[in-house]
Amino acid sequence: MLPCLRGSNPAFDGPEGERPRSEALFVNRLYLSRLTIGGGLCYDAAITLFLEVAMNRSLTTRDIALIAMGVALLAVCAWISIPMTIPFTMQTFAVCLVAALFGCRRGMWTVLCYILLGAVGVPMFSGFMGGIASLLGVTGGYIIGFLFTAFVVGFAAEKYGRSLPVLIVSMALGVLVCYAFGTLWFLFVYARKTGPIGLGTALSWCVVPYLLPDAAKIVLAAVLTRRLYPLLHREVKTV
Repeated sequence: MLPCLRGSNPAFDGPEGERPRSEALFVNRLYLSRLTIGGGLCYDAAITLFLEVAMNRSLTTRDIALIAMGVALLAVCAWISIPMTIPFTMQTFAVCLVAALFGCRRGMWTVLCYILLGAVGVPMFSGFMGGIASLLGVTGGYIIGFLFTAFVVGFAAEKYGRSLPVLIVSMALGVLVCYAFGTLWFLFVYARKTGPIGLGTALSWCVVPYLLPDAAKIVLAAVLTRRLYPLLHREVKTV
C-alpha cells in the first residue's frame, strides 16, 4: 500500500540537504497540487502515486517526464473509443509504442501509473470511465494485461534491438499475452456474474473482432518506434 503522506510536506522530510533542490521543488509542487485539488480521495491517492514515482531514486527527472507523457498518451488513446463488447480503442497502439520507446522499466511504470490512476477514480479508461469497478469488471483483465504487453515489448526492445521484425513480433506476442490473460479474466468474472460460457464464445466476443485492427495498430506502433526512437535517443545525448 502507498503511504497517505498526510500531515507533512514530503519535500522537506529527512535531514536538510538530503534531497536535491530541484527534486524537492518538484515534489513540493505536487504536494501543493494535492492540497489545491480539494482533498478528494481519488485525487489524493493519484497525487500520492506520483509522489512515490518522483521520490524513486532509480528514476531521473527525465524518466518521470516521459512516464507522465506516456500516461497522458494512454489516456487519450483510451478516450478514442468505439463501443463493443470490449470497447475498440487505440490503447494497444499506445502501450506498444510506449514500451518500445521507453524500454521495459519505464514502460511498465507508465502502464502501472495509468492503471492505478484509473483504479482510484481518475477517468483514464475508455468512455471517460474510472474507478476500481472498471478493473474488477468483465473486461478489466485486458487493462491489467497491458502490464504484460509492456514487459514483453520493452524487454524485447532492450535485449534484441528495435528492428522492424523484432518490434512487430514482440508487440504481437505481447498483445497475445494480454488476450490470454484478459480472456481468462473475462470467463471467470462473466461466469460469476451471469453464468459460464465456452472459451470459443469468449474468443468470438473479446478477441476475434479485434485481431485485424490490433494487427494494424501493431504495425503503426512499430513504424513510429523506428522513426521516433532515434530522436528520443539523440535528445538523451544532448541533455
